[in-house]
Amino acid sequence: RVSGNVFYLGFNSPKSFGGKSYLITHSEGNWMVDSPRYNRYLKQKIKEMGGLRYIFLTHRDDVADAEKFAEYFDAKIIIHKFERNSVSKVDIVVDAEFDISEFKIIPVPGHTKGHCVLLYNNYLFTGDHLYSRNNGLRASRRYCWWNWKEQIKSIEKLIDYDFEWILPGHGRSYQLGITDMRNELVEFAKQIKKSDYW
Repeated sequence: RVSGNVFYLGFNSPKSFGGKSYLITHSEGNWMVDSPRYNRYLKQKIKEMGGLRYIFLTHRDDVADAEKFAEYFDAKIIIHKFERNSVSKVDIVVDAEFDISEFKIIPVPGHTKGHCVLLYNNYLFTGDHLYSRNNGLRASRRYCWWNWKEQIKSIEKLIDYDFEWILPGHGRSYQLGITDMRNELVEFAKQIKKSDYW
């Protein structure tokens, strides 16, 4: 358990460069955010916790064994239209901000052209867009595969949303109060505009 009804799944897959994935339990159906390695112990545990209704993939790098989980649980795969060729079967294709119940999918192009984050209550699942290191926010220019300037704009875009947790695909989770998180995001956005940021 990370907090509340949010869980870290473990079993990070080399297919997604060791990226983290998460489970959100919900009365209207559970969500998996990015995919871990398909494993019978993990599959059974997810089944005991209510199975899966949706598998949200932040971007093409963190697909791993999503299709195996989707087939077993009859779950719907959600991904942005620019990332859809990374999986053979997609049920919901996103091309703009998209809401399902309490879940908001927000396109944040940069790391890849179709990268998205998921906002649920006070939790922001950031994939490879934004992470934490040394008790501060970070983004990776070195591992930006599409457009760094667009990634900076996408980070600035998140200032308009309320959240307390950042749960990344790589790096540590990070928690602050809503106001403190927004203030830190504002300062971080200023920092990454500097030419010497790495």
